Amino acid sequence: MTALLINASPKRIACASKYFLDLLNIQMAGCKTKQIKLVGSKVYDEIFSHFSGIDALIIALPVYVDGVPSNVLRFMQEAEKHIKENNCRFKLYVISNCGFIEGRQCKNILSNMRSFSDAAGLEWGGGVGIGAGEMLSVLRITPLAALVSFILSMLYNLAKGDFIGGLASYPWIGLMINMLVFLLFSSWLFCAMIKMQWNIRRLKTVQNFYTSIPLMPRFLFAITANGYFIIRSAFFGMGFWDLYRKKI
Repeated sequence: MTALLINASPKRIACASKYFLDLLNIQMAGCKTKQIKLVGSKVYDEIFSHFSGIDALIIALPVYVDGVPSNVLRFMQEAEKHIKENNCRFKLYVISNCGFIEGRQCKNILSNMRSFSDAAGLEWGGGVGIGAGEMLSVLRITPLAALVSFILSMLYNLAKGDFIGGLASYPWIGLMINMLVFLLFSSWLFCAMIKMQWNIRRLKTVQNFYTSIPLMPRFLFAITANGYFIIRSAFFGMGFWDLYRKKI
């Protein structure tokens, strides 16, 4: 089975769409896969060159105002034309994510992508809508940060000549709590990617399904998400009050 994976996020780095594609890709051992970042019309020819030899196309993209990002819309127009002219036949699967906690907020974008599939004459394979996509993407830092902290701590104790003592005094409980929180909050996402790759491997058509963060109250998610974006906006030179200033 041959599959082409397209990261259609407008973000150039650290995007949630790539994270979800990577989770899917590592489970597709034995399949021939190729992942391409959609960075404008300059990669159209490379993407289209694979269309005649693939069994499945998987597109990962975020929700932008209940629809597809503008870069994806332009790509869909050119892709539809190429598919029809060259009589390409493969199944289309979509991984969508949004900033809202409810995965069902991706319902409209999955409907848009199915319309594209029908218009191009492709077979619709199904899609998954992931709620709290940005938070799930940020959570992947947790195990990486824990690993870096552990390595630095062990190197420090090794330099002091007290490696065994460092192992004994390391805050293992805090480490385990962090890892458990990561695994718990990401559990539904992992299950969704397992389900997705299972159907893609067998080229099955699946009903659209939705996932999010388990055991996360909506009010707590809203507080956390607002705080995150306030901090993130500060890195781009935007103050707290600028976020709420009325634009004329």
